[in-house]
Amino acid sequence: FRDYDEHLMFEAYNEVDNTYKSRLCTPIAAAQMNELNQLFVDVVRSTGGNNEKRILQIQTFLSSWSITAVESFEAPTDMYPDKLIAQVHIYPSFWDEKFEETLDLFDKFTERTGLPIVVGEFSITAKTYPTVYKYTLVSNFIARAKAHNVVVYYWDNNSDRHFRVSRLEIFK
Repeated sequence: FRDYDEHLMFEAYNEVDNTYKSRLCTPIAAAQMNELNQLFVDVVRSTGGNNEKRILQIQTFLSSWSITAVESFEAPTDMYPDKLIAQVHIYPSFWDEKFEETLDLFDKFTERTGLPIVVGEFSITAKTYPTVYKYTLVSNFIARAKAHNVVVYYWDNNSDRHFRVSRLEIFK
């Protein structure tokens, strides 16, 4: 892909986990994730062509938005400024009452690391909230994230029981 233009971005990994203590962001797991992110940046940059200056998305441990994962994240060194974006995924069991708290954490993350943050996946399930509330909750989160300059992508697996929401309804 090195000859593709700047419209192509690469994402390093998807939800890298701790094999010894699954879903637990230990100091060792966080350090390994940071090392993997640096390796990803170095390898892509070394391939030349447009990959030298391509935007790269790197993730926190398990793509988690937890305080531990976000605070243990270290931005990789990159020879090209402003070409890295951090990515997290959000599948919370709460919504409205903690929107601002979560987005404030992202603001602090960006201040500390110098990297913008994108929510590469977010969604709600029917078992968490009745379908009737999905549109309001999703729309509220999108609007609040936008106010914090955070880009979000809704995860929709086309299942009534899980994450499906009509995109046309959300963006009316």
